[in-house]
Amino acid sequence: MRRVCLDNLKVLLIAGIIALHGLLGYSDLDVWPYGLVRETTLAPVTSGIAMAAAGRFAIFLIALLFLVAGLLAPESLARKGAGRFARDRLLRLGVPFLFFVLVLWPALLYALYRPLGHVTGSYWREQLSNTPDNGPLWFVGVLLLFSLLYAGWSAARPPGWGRASNSRSLRGGWACSRSRWPLARSPSGWAFPMCRRPPST
Repeated sequence: MRRVCLDNLKVLLIAGIIALHGLLGYSDLDVWPYGLVRETTLAPVTSGIAMAAAGRFAIFLIALLFLVAGLLAPESLARKGAGRFARDRLLRLGVPFLFFVLVLWPALLYALYRPLGHVTGSYWREQLSNTPDNGPLWFVGVLLLFSLLYAGWSAARPPGWGRASNSRSLRGGWACSRSRWPLARSPSGWAFPMCRRPPST
């Protein structure tokens, strides 16, 4: 069953990610492949202001996408079973991920770098001499890994164990959110995996 509100949220998050990567391409941070061949660079002041405004949102964009995927996973696994769930994820995530990493992304980078002299060898020579790069689709590989681990854990766990465990996890998460650790109370604190109180002095 599709949830329109979650679909709209995912569209909004993806749009934000695209806008942020566009900003990175023209900033002076050099953390994005296009930065090597960009035709212009934002002024340091402009780049700093833009990153300060967008950076706080960038912290939770990917994290929120993973959260949405995690919220929908139990219902899908219960409906399909662990085996079909894993096969579905391999088809819907694994195949596009491999195509992007092995075909699309290398071709895009070569077409971008070759005319400007950043690579000089043939396409195949460049690809065989470099380690495959997952580029901006790294999160699809991570999501696939977690999905397969979740399917394997679900298939191996004892019957009836998950419900009590989930309840304990929810109570533990609520306790973490109520802790007095400063990061846990910050607007972006939930994006960090750590959840503990600072040592007492």
